[in-house]
Amino acid sequence: MFKFDDVHQLTDFEVENQRVFVRADFDCASTSGGQIIDDAKLRAVAPTLRWLLDNKARVVVGAARGPLGSKPTEALSIEECGAVLAALVEREILVPDDNLGPMARKLLAEQRDSQVILLQNLAFDDGEASCDDDYARALAAPFDIYVIDCLSTETNSASLVTAPKLCERRAMGLLVRSELEELNGALSLPAADTVWCVGASFPERRALLDALLRPKTTILAGTRLAKTLLAARGAEVRLDSGEQASLSQARTWLKKAADIGAEVLLPSDVTVREKGVSLERAVTQLGASASLADLGSSTLETYRTRLEASRNVWFVDALGTPGNLDGTSALLGCAGSGDRRLNVLLDGELTTERVGAGPSKSGGWLSSCKAGVLRLLSKQKVTALEALRIPL
Repeated sequence: MFKFDDVHQLTDFEVENQRVFVRADFDCASTSGGQIIDDAKLRAVAPTLRWLLDNKARVVVGAARGPLGSKPTEALSIEECGAVLAALVEREILVPDDNLGPMARKLLAEQRDSQVILLQNLAFDDGEASCDDDYARALAAPFDIYVIDCLSTETNSASLVTAPKLCERRAMGLLVRSELEELNGALSLPAADTVWCVGASFPERRALLDALLRPKTTILAGTRLAKTLLAARGAEVRLDSGEQASLSQARTWLKKAADIGAEVLLPSDVTVREKGVSLERAVTQLGASASLADLGSSTLETYRTRLEASRNVWFVDALGTPGNLDGTSALLGCAGSGDRRLNVLLDGELTTERVGAGPSKSGGWLSSCKAGVLRLLSKQKVTALEALRIPL
């Protein structure tokens, strides 16, 4: 559970006529050409921007798109994000060609209350990627209040690690506050009523899987996670080198789960790709050359029954391999109906479009801050939150 004691809220400050910097995450799912195909991250930060604008703050937004240190390209330009954001907040969005140069300074000097300045992609700036102190000072200098409205896990980002600490008045935005409240609410429900759908590989999710082990917790394994766990139980499954190296840890984890009374459900059948054709196979008939694609029909029925008996469902990952999402869609439809809470960590595959109707009638949460929420669930620190902490 996250405690808010040593972090300011945006609403703690008077923002009228104050220049406010909002650090956001606009690394939206997009096509290879940069066209945004899921604007969840933009929609998520819009309430913070609207609140600031309604309270007559002068708003400047900085965000990263793509890996830090990326070379400037049209596909990673922030301008398409600006066009979407302008429609969401119904304000003019101005994008300078440079973030710390003459054009940016001119826009800041002439900015009107009704305008939002959106800096060019911070990932393009060398000083951002190297966490350079001079860059951080220059970035933070014009602002009265520094707001972080993302749960980024970057540890070498000047705008997340250093710049916030240079502003005495720093706070979490409305999005971060909402994400943490939703997280606390979902974690407050009993383990016996909670089902976790985890699809990424065992090495990728090891820290999370360790943190999830509690008596009566249920974990449903997707195909990527199941490969290592099935092999740890003696099945003949094709593994990559990382999965092969984690077999001993997987055996230990399965034993610990059994010892404490956690329920781990693995597929009994899967779909595999053979010569371009999808076929169902029982896991006992796979063989070392089998390429797992998605959950089989018997497994889907077993998982569906377990979801229907739960009150609190987490979709951490898609349960099939990339591009094989039929099983995930079917289970999302089941989990999103009835009197249960659905918690989905959105990413490139679990998009708002795929989730469909979204939260069920008993409440739910579509998180646009997957990386940060995963770290919190894994009992690890999040860079963006640590930079906001104030001495008590």
